[in-house]
Amino acid sequence: MVPRNFQREETLKMKSQILSTVESRLSAALQDLTAIIRDHGEKCCEEYSSAANKALQMMAAGTDKTREGIAARDHADALSADHTALDVTVSVGDIVSEALGRIRRIQATRVKNAAVANLLIRIQESPLGRKH
Repeated sequence: MVPRNFQREETLKMKSQILSTVESRLSAALQDLTAIIRDHGEKCCEEYSSAANKALQMMAAGTDKTREGIAARDHADALSADHTALDVTVSVGDIVSEALGRIRRIQATRVKNAAVANLLIRIQESPLGRKH
């Protein structure tokens, strides 16, 4: 028969491996999201602002129904979609970052609990712990 303490340790190791795998993948995802935002964020915001202003100016001038005006509006709409996608990416990055924080707190708690459990087992198994 396998000692209960051994089974508990094996279960904790398995859970720790799962958490480590999740943490590793989330860390990689967060790095990818950060790279996307860094590479495209500022440029996208500037282009969107410029295209939206051009479309508004054409509308104010009454030339928004021309081929050029429609193209300017379509371009601004496309950049608006890109801008929205980057906003979503930032939100997802925040969520992933929070999840990583929670995973790291869980891992730290497990390490602390395992240390306390091992200490209690040693105390119980020691000659001093057996005296009544």
